[in-house]
Amino acid sequence: MEQAKETEAIVETAEHEEHAPEEIQATTVEDKLKKLNLKKKPRRRKGKNKAVDESLSDPNAYEARLHRKFWDSTFAGPRYGCYETTTSMPPMRFTDDECDLAAPLQTLQVFSVKVAGVKKGVSWPLSLYGKIAARDTVDRNRNIIFDCERDNCEILYEDAPYLPLTGPSRAIVLSVHHSYIEVELKTKRDSGDEEFSYLSDAYIEIVPFNSFVMQRDFTSRLSTLQLTVAHIIHSVEATISVKVNHGEWPYGHGGLFTASTASIDDMEVVLLGFEVDEVLPVKDDGHVELSRCVVSVESKGKLEVSVEANPASDEEDVVRDDIYFTPKRSGRSHQVFKVGSCEMEVTVAWSLLLSYG
Repeated sequence: MEQAKETEAIVETAEHEEHAPEEIQATTVEDKLKKLNLKKKPRRRKGKNKAVDESLSDPNAYEARLHRKFWDSTFAGPRYGCYETTTSMPPMRFTDDECDLAAPLQTLQVFSVKVAGVKKGVSWPLSLYGKIAARDTVDRNRNIIFDCERDNCEILYEDAPYLPLTGPSRAIVLSVHHSYIEVELKTKRDSGDEEFSYLSDAYIEIVPFNSFVMQRDFTSRLSTLQLTVAHIIHSVEATISVKVNHGEWPYGHGGLFTASTASIDDMEVVLLGFEVDEVLPVKDDGHVELSRCVVSVESKGKLEVSVEANPASDEEDVVRDDIYFTPKRSGRSHQVFKVGSCEMEVTVAWSLLLSYG
């Protein structure tokens, strides 16, 4: 009896489905919507579309923001401070007091940061401000390379597109964990300030046979930035100072102080540059105010420090002097170079390195 009722119910169901409207016979929600010419409206989450758009329009900026979120979630706190905290580790940590754990390490040498191009709608000259910093495992804080406030922004011209660097304040150490070059630049414009370049470039310790130069281009929504850096093997930190002993800088001459390592002698770190209508910046104690003073040198290589006095007229010769230092594990080295009647003493303080604080 029960079996007969069940069979009858199945037959009735089949007859009902046979005569039912086609729309109701749809077996899935999607099929019903298609039959009724309806479309599902995706749920929109606040802020999500903007992030997705940036990942396509400016992937370097998108990745840099992810890097910052990762840093905030991993390191922010009493030990390391906040993301903007500047390194408290000074140079010359082991110049006078050696440490058994310190050693020559792989380091990153920053030569230049160049605005290689701008997008349509952005015109030269550029008024730029913001920060460029390195971040390594020594203390995971910012090691400032360029720092410029909005009220004193840097003016760059198409024929002189290099940012004047002022760091790092100590050697940038490479290890098995990533080190970074972080860029946060804005352009000051009458129509309103805009983000010019926002990126985070990662570097890691490898095992090359020789030091080598890297040139990397990063395209953003408004610009292309070119970083020129070097991976320096088995290196020590060299902190350079220059003091005028006697004499004066040649009148009407600009100046250029540079440093380089022998293995990459065609690339120079600009320690100081000034034009013919400017004067050699000297403190009351006779020390020259260098823009940058810390470089990395292979422990078994050579450090070259050079000075040029450049005349205003091409008819006059450039006056140049070069001196060479053999790296040490600690202590200081002294040599003298001359430009005309100006005699200057160059002191290099040597230090081994640690990859942690």
